[in-house]
Amino acid sequence: MRAIELEGAGATVELADGRRIAAPVSARRYVSRIAVSLPVKAPLRRTLLISRDMLSGDSFRLLSIWALWGKLPAVAQKQLPG
Repeated sequence: MRAIELEGAGATVELADGRRIAAPVSARRYVSRIAVSLPVKAPLRRTLLISRDMLSGDSFRLLSIWALWGKLPAVAQKQLPG
Protein backbone atom coordinates (compact mmCIF):
# COMPACT_ATOMS: atom_id res chain seq x y z
CA MET A 1 0.00 0.00 0.00
CA ARG A 2 1.32 3.42 -0.95
CA ALA A 3 -1.46 5.85 -0.07
CA ILE A 4 -4.84 6.16 1.63
CA GLU A 5 -7.44 8.77 0.66
CA LEU A 6 -10.17 9.20 3.26
CA GLU A 7 -13.70 9.85 2.07
CA GLY A 8 -16.84 9.63 4.18
CA ALA A 9 -17.06 6.17 5.77
CA GLY A 10 -14.56 4.62 3.39
CA ALA A 11 -11.19 5.02 1.83
CA THR A 12 -9.46 4.69 -1.48
CA VAL A 13 -6.25 2.71 -1.23
CA GLU A 14 -3.44 3.02 -3.75
CA LEU A 15 -1.43 -0.18 -4.08
CA ALA A 16 2.25 -0.51 -5.02
CA ASP A 17 1.34 -1.58 -8.57
CA GLY A 18 -0.62 1.67 -9.09
CA ARG A 19 -4.13 0.21 -8.76
CA ARG A 20 -6.63 2.26 -6.75
CA ILE A 21 -9.31 0.38 -4.83
CA ALA A 22 -12.25 1.97 -3.01
CA ALA A 23 -13.14 0.05 0.13
CA PRO A 24 -15.31 0.76 3.17
CA VAL A 25 -13.56 0.97 6.53
CA SER A 26 -15.16 -0.86 9.45
CA ALA A 27 -16.65 1.25 12.24
CA ARG A 28 -14.56 -0.77 14.70
CA ARG A 29 -11.32 1.23 14.70
CA TYR A 30 -8.52 1.61 17.21
CA VAL A 31 -7.09 5.06 17.88
CA SER A 32 -4.32 5.94 20.32
CA ARG A 33 -1.69 8.66 20.51
CA ILE A 34 0.86 6.36 18.85
CA ALA A 35 -1.14 4.41 16.23
CA VAL A 36 -4.41 4.12 14.31
CA SER A 37 -5.79 0.77 13.16
CA LEU A 38 -8.26 0.74 10.26
CA PRO A 39 -9.96 -2.57 9.37
CA VAL A 40 -10.72 -2.37 5.63
CA LYS A 41 -13.61 -4.47 4.32
CA ALA A 42 -13.87 -6.30 0.98
CA PRO A 43 -12.27 -6.36 -1.54
CA LEU A 44 -9.02 -5.86 0.45
CA ARG A 45 -10.06 -7.39 3.78
CA ARG A 46 -6.99 -6.19 5.63
CA THR A 47 -6.24 -4.13 8.71
CA LEU A 48 -4.09 -1.08 8.10
CA LEU A 49 -1.88 0.00 11.00
CA ILE A 50 -0.56 3.54 10.74
CA SER A 51 1.95 4.56 13.39
CA ARG A 52 2.52 8.13 14.48
CA ASP A 53 5.95 8.40 12.88
CA MET A 54 4.67 7.34 9.44
CA LEU A 55 2.95 10.72 8.93
CA SER A 56 3.53 14.36 9.77
CA GLY A 57 2.01 15.51 13.06
CA ASP A 58 -0.89 17.32 11.36
CA SER A 59 -1.66 14.40 9.05
CA PHE A 60 -1.68 11.93 11.95
CA ARG A 61 -3.99 14.22 13.92
CA LEU A 62 -6.41 14.44 10.98
CA LEU A 63 -6.32 10.67 10.51
CA SER A 64 -7.09 10.16 14.21
CA ILE A 65 -10.02 12.57 14.06
CA TRP A 66 -11.38 10.89 10.94
CA ALA A 67 -10.99 7.44 12.54
CA LEU A 68 -12.90 8.57 15.64
CA TRP A 69 -15.69 10.61 14.05
CA GLY A 70 -15.77 9.57 10.40
CA LYS A 71 -15.19 13.09 9.10
CA LEU A 72 -12.49 15.72 8.98
CA PRO A 73 -12.83 19.00 10.90
CA ALA A 74 -14.36 21.84 8.94
CA VAL A 75 -12.75 25.26 8.64
CA ALA A 76 -14.83 28.41 8.96
CA GLN A 77 -14.86 30.55 5.78
CA LYS A 78 -13.27 33.47 7.68
CA GLN A 79 -10.26 31.28 8.54
CA LEU A 80 -9.48 30.39 4.93
CA PRO A 81 -6.69 32.36 3.28
CA GLY A 82 -8.06 34.98 0.96
